[in-house]
Amino acid sequence: MAHSTQQEIAHLRKRLEHLQEEADNMPRQKLKQARAVVTDLEMQLSKISGRPTATQIKAVNGFRPIKDEELGRL
Repeated sequence: MAHSTQQEIAHLRKRLEHLQEEADNMPRQKLKQARAVVTDLEMQLSKISGRPTATQIKAVNGFRPIKDEELGRL
């Protein structure tokens, strides 16, 4: 009986690891989908307004985000 209990514990641990991986990946997937929606909306706005998207402006200006350390010095 102890052997089957150990097997059950091992099975439950594997199941828990799998569920934790799924839980970790779910927000990433949602974020990826949300970014795709935002990009699509930006493109639509750009077409309507004739103005470049924020991504296009960043590419042209060589924009790079300010790091926290740099912001503190400013």
